[in-house]
Amino acid sequence: MPRLATPLVIAPPPARPAALGPLIVVLVAYAGMMSVSFGQAVYGLLLNTDRIAAQDGGVRRELFYDTLVVEGVDAVIVAVALLVASRPLRRSAAGHRLSTWLLSGPGFAVAVGVNFGYHALLTYLFADGTEPADDSTKELLTRDGWRTVLTVCVQPAVVEELFFRFLLLGHLRHHLGLHASVWLSSVLFGMAHLGNIPGWPVLVLIGVGLGYARVLSGGLALPIVLHFCHNLVVCLASEFDR
Repeated sequence: MPRLATPLVIAPPPARPAALGPLIVVLVAYAGMMSVSFGQAVYGLLLNTDRIAAQDGGVRRELFYDTLVVEGVDAVIVAVALLVASRPLRRSAAGHRLSTWLLSGPGFAVAVGVNFGYHALLTYLFADGTEPADDSTKELLTRDGWRTVLTVCVQPAVVEELFFRFLLLGHLRHHLGLHASVWLSSVLFGMAHLGNIPGWPVLVLIGVGLGYARVLSGGLALPIVLHFCHNLVVCLASEFDR
């Protein structure tokens, strides 16, 4: 029999590693946000704002505007990072998006329960009848209604999700894969809350849930909604606990 000709097969070019430049930009932005948070924490400690504002509505209003400035700086940092290093994640299948939205309700209830249970445990083990250290700005602004919703619920839900679940998670995924990027971005998310260091473990777990919600839902809408609802529930619980 005649020998068959060898087919001509062109091997696909090797995949190029993802560029490090965009990830470096995102990490520099994270360092900038951490510096802003550190400055805000030091400012609050030096002025002892929780005790002053508890008796002075004018100081609470001043703190509100200070918080707006800080959150505005964070928003600018994230906006610049989005312009320089934006690269969206791949979208998931429609079935995954639908099931993720359907399961987000029970998942949200579990996350809130873990958060309150964890802080109740800290109070029982370490506190002298008072709540463990937490974000003092959040506690102060629960007295001022719409200001709380704006500075504690709306801004963090939008800006933090854009940064941690879109930029940071997206760029890490090109280098580390899905699960490692979700967990690492969640650790950095927890550490960014310098006003609530005792809460870092539960914040990391919440970040993991938000990260998988981002990936499986195929967009930022679900983690933004969950983040907003979580912060709103915490603020309402703080108010009713007075």
